[in-house]
Amino acid sequence: MTVELADNTRTVQATGSSSYTISLPKKWVDEHGIDAGMELSFYPAHGGELVIKPDRDSSENSSEAERPRVDITELPPTDVRQVVTALYATGSEAFVLVSGNGLGSEQRRAASKAASGKTGLEVSRESETELSLRMVIDTAAVSLERTVLQLQYATLSIQRDVVSALVDGHLDNIDQIDRWHDDASRRFEVLDGQFRRALGDIRELDRLGQSRRATFDRYTTARELLPVGEGFQRVADLLYDRSDIKRVAWGDELDDCARRARSLTEEAVDAVLTAERPPYDTVRAARTLSEDVAELHRRADAETDSSYVWTVALVGLERSATSASEIAERAVQASLR
Repeated sequence: MTVELADNTRTVQATGSSSYTISLPKKWVDEHGIDAGMELSFYPAHGGELVIKPDRDSSENSSEAERPRVDITELPPTDVRQVVTALYATGSEAFVLVSGNGLGSEQRRAASKAASGKTGLEVSRESETELSLRMVIDTAAVSLERTVLQLQYATLSIQRDVVSALVDGHLDNIDQIDRWHDDASRRFEVLDGQFRRALGDIRELDRLGQSRRATFDRYTTARELLPVGEGFQRVADLLYDRSDIKRVAWGDELDDCARRARSLTEEAVDAVLTAERPPYDTVRAARTLSEDVAELHRRADAETDSSYVWTVALVGLERSATSASEIAERAVQASLR
C-alpha cells in the first residue's frame, strides 16, 4: 500500500535554540507501524532531500531470515545459475537458496560457479537445505566515476584493437579482445549492482557520494558504453583463425571514423562526470560522425566484393557513433540542471 501525500505540507516549529520540529502525517505513520517513542533514522541526501526511515528497516540489522529466499527444490543447474544471476542483477546484497529435499551436488556447484563469475559475490554459509550468498564489496571503497572510466577504457580498447586488426591485417592482439570484453562486463555488473542497491537504500546512495540524478547519469553512460564493446566483440569472433581478410578501398575511412568515435566518446564521458558546461560542440560532432558513418555504410553496401566481417564492423561503428552522441546529450542535460 502506498499513502498518497501529494500537496501535504507541515509548518516548521522552533523547539529550542538549535532544533526544529515538524509533525508526521498520520497516514504515513500508520502505514509504517510507527508508535510514539520509536526512534527514526534521518538520512540527509544529496540535492537537499531528508529521508526518514524506521530503524527496524535497516539492512545492517536485518536477520538472514529477512533476506530474499528462493526455493530451488525442483530447479535444474542451469536454472539455479539463472536465479543467482538475477538476484545479483537486482542488487541484492545477500540472499538464500533453499531446498526442502536437500540441495543436490549439481545445484551447489551451479550456484558456486555462478557466484564465482560475479564480482564481489561469494558463498557465505551452507547447510544441507540452504545456501547463503552475500556481497563482500566495500561500497565506500568503490568509485562510480572510476568504474565508468574503466568501462570506457575496456570498450574503446576493444574497438581500437579490432579496427586495427581489420585495417592493418595485424591479428596479433586479437586474443586480448576476450579479456577486454570480460573486464567490461565485470565493470558494468559492479556499477549495475550499485545502481540498483542505491534505488532501494538511501544509505547506499549516500555512500556512493552522488545524488540520484548523478548516479543515474553514470548508469546510463555505462549502458551506452557496453554495446560498443559488444558490437566489436562480434567482429573479433569473425576474425579468429583468419589470415585472409580482404582489404577494402574504404578501410582508411573506417579507421578515421573509429578514431573520431573514440575521441568523442572520451569527451562526452568526461562531460558527464564533470557536468561543468554543456558539450554542444561534442553533440554536433557526434551527429556529424553518425551521418558520415551512415554514408560510408551506404557506399559499402553498393560494393559486391566486401566480406561480411566488414559489414559487421560498420554496424559496430554506427553503434559507437550513436553512443558518443547519446552520452554527449546526457552530459548537456546534466550540466543544465
